[in-house]
Amino acid sequence: MFDKLVIVVTMGMVVSIGSAVTPAPTMEIAPNVFMPQINLGISNHTLWLEVGGRGLDTALVYGDPAQAEVGQAVRSSSLDRASIFVTTKIPCCPATTWENFCNAT
Repeated sequence: MFDKLVIVVTMGMVVSIGSAVTPAPTMEIAPNVFMPQINLGISNHTLWLEVGGRGLDTALVYGDPAQAEVGQAVRSSSLDRASIFVTTKIPCCPATTWENFCNAT
């Protein structure tokens, strides 16, 4: 029997079952660069890392509190930083909404 039974289902895929954690599947996006096939956006990143998730998704529009939560989850985990894949999104084009933010000093 398991001390703690953990079942993680994401997008219809069982990522982890049991107390032993297996990192989510990855795909090679460049020579020797592997990106997790599942990345978690706004949610509990600490729990995600504990159950085997290694992909963290961020974005400028998520705001500072969400970005701080991602950083804290990474720092407080016992994982080697190289095993965590962080992606982000920034506005790709100049837009009135972002002009003041981008030009702030």
